Amino acid sequence: LAFAARARQFGFRGHFVREVVCYEDFPETYPQFRKRYEKWVKGACEYLHKEFLPFFLSKRITIPEKMDVFFSCVSLFIPFLFLIYLFVANAALPVLMSEKQMQSVSIFGTTHELFPVYFLEPRFKSLWSFDFSIMTLISMFSPLFCYFGSLFTEPKKILKLLFKSAVPYISLITVSTFGVLTYLLTRRAVFLTTGDRETDDEAMLSDADGLFMRITSNHSVVFFIEFMIGIALTYVAVKTTNFAVLSISSCLMLSPFVARFGWDNKIISALTLLPLIFVLMTFSSIGMGFLGIQGFSLF
Repeated sequence: LAFAARARQFGFRGHFVREVVCYEDFPETYPQFRKRYEKWVKGACEYLHKEFLPFFLSKRITIPEKMDVFFSCVSLFIPFLFLIYLFVANAALPVLMSEKQMQSVSIFGTTHELFPVYFLEPRFKSLWSFDFSIMTLISMFSPLFCYFGSLFTEPKKILKLLFKSAVPYISLITVSTFGVLTYLLTRRAVFLTTGDRETDDEAMLSDADGLFMRITSNHSVVFFIEFMIGIALTYVAVKTTNFAVLSISSCLMLSPFVARFGWDNKIISALTLLPLIFVLMTFSSIGMGFLGIQGFSLF
């Protein structure tokens, strides 16, 4: 990206050539997948820090080109921003602007109290209008729209893909977060080869590089913190009966085990079904009021 941006600043332009065919392999393992995204995030940080300002101020480059490069880089930080949003919207707001209510279930006319939960004050209910709810649902499922055609021709294959994809893609929340934070602390980005052996990273990152340079996305410290974030979000989800957050927290807690034992482990393979099951529970909670369960909310 930096090379192409520099070339464009000097007046060179690229041209699309249809005859050229370039092949690229998708990472074969989960650690490789995380390492590739970490490389993208840190590379984007370094580019924005060292190269983007001259590119942005260049008079030879059009505004659409500048916006294209900027938003392409910023999109890599969305998981990091999403993690902040999760705690602000689902933990800070309920603490500051919520009412404590007792969760209850009515069975054959008898009400049984379950446990206390927190809900936002009634004045916030006006935000959840019908059109806002529809847009929220469309946004949640928009990444899956490209699979709808294949869902009817190869349903088993597509459903397996959806269930298996939840953990690796949700885990990008912590990969992006640690990529941004470690770059801010070190101001350096090392090009890590997308390999499956941790020894490759250790050979490139010595003690002289410092602690934060050696903590990569597949480091045990990162997986431990990722697991603890999952536990914290699970607590928030239970206290607010938020199944949507529970689907995210379960992915973060499963991530270290997927990296350690792999997809072929039968227990891990079965547990990876949980996140999407929680998503389905999110939507089924809409109709729980008809069953006499009080206090369950969609988000």
